[in-house]
Amino acid sequence: MPGPGSDSYDPEFGTAGTVYELHAVLKQVYADVSSALDDQPPLPIFELLRRDDLKESEITVQFSEWELRIIRFALERAMDTI
Repeated sequence: MPGPGSDSYDPEFGTAGTVYELHAVLKQVYADVSSALDDQPPLPIFELLRRDDLKESEITVQFSEWELRIIRFALERAMDTI
């Protein structure tokens, strides 16, 4: 019989402690990306997909390799959910 949820093991994340750590990291990277976007509120995805004017607006941002790998992980997970 499996133990409590906090002690359960997941092959991708390990224990629940890793999930909490990942959540905190994603929250920080989200804040960094939001800051690069001047903290403008997110747009509904159906609106964003059709905003061609935003494709021409370039923003220069530097991310560390670590941040880019976190962003790629998050994008992979997002693609898995749609």
